Amino acid sequence: MQNSTKRMAALLLTLVVLLTGFTWPAEAARSYAGTMNRNNVALRSQASNRFTTLAKIDKGEKVTVYELKGNYYKVKYNGKTGYVLSKYVKVSTSAANALKKAETAAKKAAALKKATPTPKKTVKKATATPKKVTTKKATATPKPATKTLNLKWYNTGKNLFKRNSTFVIKDVKTGKKWNCKVLYGSAHLDAEPLTKADTNIMKAAYGGRITYKRRAVLVMYKNKVYAGSMYGVPHGEQTITNNGFNGQFCIHFTGSKTHGSNKVDADHQAAIQTALKASW
Repeated sequence: MQNSTKRMAALLLTLVVLLTGFTWPAEAARSYAGTMNRNNVALRSQASNRFTTLAKIDKGEKVTVYELKGNYYKVKYNGKTGYVLSKYVKVSTSAANALKKAETAAKKAAALKKATPTPKKTVKKATATPKKVTTKKATATPKPATKTLNLKWYNTGKNLFKRNSTFVIKDVKTGKKWNCKVLYGSAHLDAEPLTKADTNIMKAAYGGRITYKRRAVLVMYKNKVYAGSMYGVPHGEQTITNNGFNGQFCIHFTGSKTHGSNKVDADHQAAIQTALKASW
């Protein structure tokens, strides 16, 4: 009798599991040890530099890494959880591979959740007289002022360029032009090539390989042309990830300074003087 009661209880438990769809708790998410390889890295509230900075982390500091999200790692540092650029965090090869694999699996799972929409029944309408399709022409580059202006950075330049706005660069030596986006500006202007095609034009202006050499350039912004000097080697943060340019580049104007030395760079200022003699 007792054995029969136990068998009956086991059967009822099995039926409850099948009918309720009960699942055992999944294995807890893994974490990995990471070490910062750069000073003054922003810990942000979300995986983008547009979000709030929660803290600044210096080189050598230890963080706990939980997941990879695009170019960012989700980490915990000093009790705060946020996101830092993955290229500034050193993790073991096995950890990096595991985080990448987990991100790929998560993307596939999200894609599978999207239900296939039910195709709508299409009712064939009477053929109407086709309307003439007008192709929207690309916006023409506005005609700039004829005079190249000398922009004094700490007088008006620093507050002139609005974040995420676009402008056009013309390389004085080659005459090549490409589009850029404003990233931000403090000691000088930091920007990104707008598209991969723009990056290729920028590289062509350098002769196919971007170097540390300063280049005299003209910057056209809101129908005005300013004399500048470009330092094209990619570095630092980026907001455009599909332009073939891994970071940002610097544009100097009269009186602007470098981030590293906080001093006016003589080579940049000489290139600006060359640009002042050029026209668009």
